[in-house]
Amino acid sequence: MIVRTRIFNEASKEFEIVHALLDSAANQSFMASALADRMQLDYHSETTITVTKFGGRAAKKRVKRVTANLFNANGEKMAMEFYTQERIIPPLHLNELSPADKRALNEIFPEVEEIVDRQNITPELLIGIDYFNYVMQLDVPSIRLPSGIFVTSTFFGPVISGLPRHCMEDPENVRLCERVLHAYVTQAQLDFTQDYSDLWKLPNVGIDELGTNEEENDRIVKEFYDSVELKDEEIYEELNRNLYVDDVLMTDTSTASLFHKYRACKKIFSNISMNLRQFMTSDPICNQMIDSKDLTNGKNIKTLGIQWNPVQDELQIRCTLQYDEEPTKRKVLQAVHSTFDPLGYLTSLLLPATIFLQDLWNLKYSWDDPLSTKDSSTWRTICENAAGSIDSHGVTDDGQTAARPNKTEV
Repeated sequence: MIVRTRIFNEASKEFEIVHALLDSAANQSFMASALADRMQLDYHSETTITVTKFGGRAAKKRVKRVTANLFNANGEKMAMEFYTQERIIPPLHLNELSPADKRALNEIFPEVEEIVDRQNITPELLIGIDYFNYVMQLDVPSIRLPSGIFVTSTFFGPVISGLPRHCMEDPENVRLCERVLHAYVTQAQLDFTQDYSDLWKLPNVGIDELGTNEEENDRIVKEFYDSVELKDEEIYEELNRNLYVDDVLMTDTSTASLFHKYRACKKIFSNISMNLRQFMTSDPICNQMIDSKDLTNGKNIKTLGIQWNPVQDELQIRCTLQYDEEPTKRKVLQAVHSTFDPLGYLTSLLLPATIFLQDLWNLKYSWDDPLSTKDSSTWRTICENAAGSIDSHGVTDDGQTAARPNKTEV
């Protein structure tokens, strides 16, 4: 999304309108070097940063740090710190809003003096996640215009995002590179024959992210969610629900459809230069159909940190409740929270231990006070009862118990 801001020019002693790109996927905010020089801003410091481009290419470069006050139309200001960058993104062409959308905007936001469209702009600021939530007025609900695009309130005024309804209803007649970026309507003017990965690269051309590998991975996944347009609708929706960091979890009822999902997932991730691999299913026939270089060869298979046996299609969760010969409240607390159970399968098994810990608080034990003989015996019984296995039964929407229970090893 693009917003219009105002910066005070120390040379001309006047406010100058500057366009800023709002990018929640960027870890830092950036300013074009030419803008910093034109505004005669003071550089606080100069440093070397490591930048990582999409695809893992890393490089070091020298940047300068500046601070600027950005003003909205009401004269209110917001101080921000930026790293300088030679270029934010290439010029963008702003297309014209539909008459119905213009009428709706004039009715909803009568204070807006003009609608910026039908022109070319060059954003000179990028506002990253460090200030993004301060700029966005998240407590104000978004409004949908007649064309299907959404209006969102920000500190600098209303902005528009989304895809017009006619693009969603007739996707065959819409260029794949068409996307809304600007505060009113922006379509990136790209060559239709270029690589589809440019769809998500456009907002960050010239901008290299800062941060750890984990932050970079989070940004990549977010850009995948927000930007990829080439998709199999059914597979994409399932990916959207079942992608957690770098794990994809999906189910199906037949070998053919499961293999189809494997190929569709490979294609979707390949379009954004990501290699989805280490596949494994509980269907031995499907495993034989999967390309050997994509099939996992490890015996220790985990999903969400839980051991999975694909041959028997069972999850194996280890309960680490163990009795200590000299139990204290501290040791009980450590034991209760030592079992990793992100899906809550062992809740019924661990509940007695949790209740026992609450009882220790009510009995006013200090952290390292030895438990009484009675309480120590109770804790021993709880730990012994936690050994073995339990049957976990799924329940369907109509209230009937699932036909195939899953045994959870503990």
